[in-house]
Amino acid sequence: SLFVASAHQRYPGIALRWSVKTGGKCYLRIHNNNLKAPYTSSSNFTVAAVTWGNSCPNEIKSIVETSTSDYNINVTCPGATTWSDLVGSTNIHYFLGFCVSLSTDNRKIMNVEDAKACSGKIKYATIYLTPHTENFASNTHIRAVMVHEIGHALCLGHTTGTSPKSIMQSPPPTTWYLPADHDKRDITAWY
Repeated sequence: SLFVASAHQRYPGIALRWSVKTGGKCYLRIHNNNLKAPYTSSSNFTVAAVTWGNSCPNEIKSIVETSTSDYNINVTCPGATTWSDLVGSTNIHYFLGFCVSLSTDNRKIMNVEDAKACSGKIKYATIYLTPHTENFASNTHIRAVMVHEIGHALCLGHTTGTSPKSIMQSPPPTTWYLPADHDKRDITAWY
């Protein structure tokens, strides 16, 4: 998720797609892995977890999974050392979230080389959220980051600039969190 993608692909020219489907829809069972405030305050996690399903109801079914074993998107907040290892020590205050996907051939997708070498089908994702929560501007900003990272789990990449409006712009918006028309069109076209 560190690359700017063309045509809204997570990695330029590589068509990764979510593989877990039920009733023809992407079926996202999103689990809160012991998130603390501010991620759980004001229903931030719950709202963010169901946003893609509410925004693209014909393509995505997203639910909050309370089971500790039956989920396919794990949302967690690591400690400061793990966060630094994930994003690099110079980026610890710049990055607010990071998505690592797992393909159906069990390859962790962390960069373009992994994306090229994998099956192209995603079955699982872990979303890491920054432990440096002082970097958030508001609850809306927290939700936007979570919705943005779930977008990466759905294989969407960063858009360039702020036009057209997109939840996948980098950095994510601070004043709104819903997928924009551009985001929904891409999901509709893919799924």
